[in-house]
This record gives sequence, structure tokens and C-alpha cells, in this order.
Amino acid sequence: PFLPRAGVEQLFDLVRRCTATGASVIFVSHDVDEVRELTDRATILRDGHLIDTVTTATTSHDGFVERIIGRQMESYTGADNPRPTGAPVVVASKVAGGGVGPIDLDLTGGEILGLTGLIGSGYDTLPALLYGATPATGKLEINGRTTTLATMTPELALSKHIAYLPADRLGQAGVGSLSVGDNVAMPIYEKLRSAFGLTNRAVMDHAGQLGAAAGVKPNVPHLQLSALSGGNAQKAVLAKWLQIDPALLLLDEPTQGVDVGARQAIWDALDSTAHKGACIIVASTDYEQLAQLCHRVLIFARGQVVAELTGADLTKDSIAQHCYRSLPRIA
Repeated sequence: PFLPRAGVEQLFDLVRRCTATGASVIFVSHDVDEVRELTDRATILRDGHLIDTVTTATTSHDGFVERIIGRQMESYTGADNPRPTGAPVVVASKVAGGGVGPIDLDLTGGEILGLTGLIGSGYDTLPALLYGATPATGKLEINGRTTTLATMTPELALSKHIAYLPADRLGQAGVGSLSVGDNVAMPIYEKLRSAFGLTNRAVMDHAGQLGAAAGVKPNVPHLQLSALSGGNAQKAVLAKWLQIDPALLLLDEPTQGVDVGARQAIWDALDSTAHKGACIIVASTDYEQLAQLCHRVLIFARGQVVAELTGADLTKDSIAQHCYRSLPRIA
């Protein structure tokens, strides 16, 4: 489970009170910021091997990350990567449903658009509306072809090369009790079918190749999806959708609960997909992620877009300020 910031601070206060009595505490976490805030020393493991033990106070955030992933961190900065030019490829008009809207937005090919706001603001509802996972009204146009959202279903969305990765990794984005192979092969079962029908070997061979390319560890397709770590499960379910070459990729909290190495791999995959011309919408409360990955970020409040950030305004602090500025004022 994920604690709100107030809960994290309470937990850290309890840990500090324990150490003040002379007790020793071993704190295991993939959150670099929490490790740097709480610990005196940190031991870094990768693939089951001891990489380094560092003094926390003298090790930078990037220093931690580079030891964890085994290479220098790639730099993604929306402010230095302006919105791609050209005519819009995706146009959503008067989208409404689930307490959100009406919303109008458009994306050019290769654009990564971020959606965020405070919990309950509606930013995370929009991807489900566009995919047909939640009843909606309005229209969605992709490459000049328009669909009325009242008729949109996940099956129809998939036929239009629209992919949606919900935040619920093992319940909606994937099926935790099924094998990794069955999870990743779902969208392309027909392509894997031969004259002899669909065989388990064909599914597992394909999943093995896909897992190797995505960096899934352990790359053992017959394992249940729930047996993988959060980051590796997320890499697998993302690879499931990237293999269909989506025209529009919709993601809800794509790096929630994953380690920094997996987060970097996911960012790399999204960046590569955008460079191929796909339009990507990322709904997230990770302001740092949005500032580094996106060309634009829309701020939601009470089901409406209340601000758009681009260029030099697209920073972690600016996103946070606009989100909290959207709170209703108390007289």
C-alpha cells in the first residue's frame, strides 16, 4: 500500500524515535528520496548482487540512481523538448463522464501529454473515458477518423490501435493469477495462431522474446504475473501494449510503486514510442516524472482543466503549485 505524505512523515518519526533509544533499523525501499531522507548509510543491490555501500549524506540522488541501474541516467526535460509541430493527430471534443468534462484536447504525433491534479480532481478519469472503459460522451478523432465515445468499447478501441494501461497492475492492467506469457500475448492471440491452432509453446516463445526486449527479470513467461516485482510486472504489461504499435497510448500512474531502474526503462520505452509518432497521455501524481517526460501538462480541478504548463513553466515545483492553487478558497 502507498502512504500519503502525512503517513510517511508519521512513519519516519517513529523510526527516528526508535533509533534515538539506541536501536538499529534496517530500512528497505526503492524510493531514493525516502532513503536519502531517513538513512545514515545505504547498501545498493542489483540483480541479487551487492553493488556498493555509501554514506547517504554525501551521495546525490543521481549517484544513487546510477548505482542502482548500472549506468548514467538519461535526461528527459519537457522544457527542453518543445511540443512536436504539425497538424493534430488526436482530437478529443467535449469529452464528459464520471464527473469530468466537457474536455477538449488535441495531440500532435510524437507528443507526450501529462494530466495531473489533486486526488479526486478527475485527471485520472479521462484515459478511461477515451478508451471506453468508463461511459462517456463526446468524440475522439484519430488520423481523421472520428468515433462517438458513447459507442466506444475497449474492443473497438483496440481495433483503432488505442491502448490503455490502468493503475491497477494486477487487476485491470493485467491478470495476476495468469502467466506472464498469457498476459502479454492477449492482444495478439490471433497472430500467434497457426494451422495447428494456438499453442502454449507459441505463446511462451513470443512472451520470452518480448520480455527479453523489455528487460523483464526473471524472464520466465510461465510464471504468474503476480510473482514478478512491481517494476518487472509493469514492464511486462507495458510491453503487451507497445507490441501493437499504438496510435494513442493512455497510461494511469505508469511508474507507481516501481524502482528507479524500472522507471528509467519505462521512460525509455515511452520516449522511443513517442519518437515513432505515437500520441501518449500520462495521468500521474508524480510531478517530477511529468516535468521530465512530457511536452505539456494539463492541471485538473473539479473535473475541468484549469491550467496548461509548457516550456520553462513545466517544472516539478510549478506543477505542484498549480495543483494546490486549484483548491477552493475558504472564506
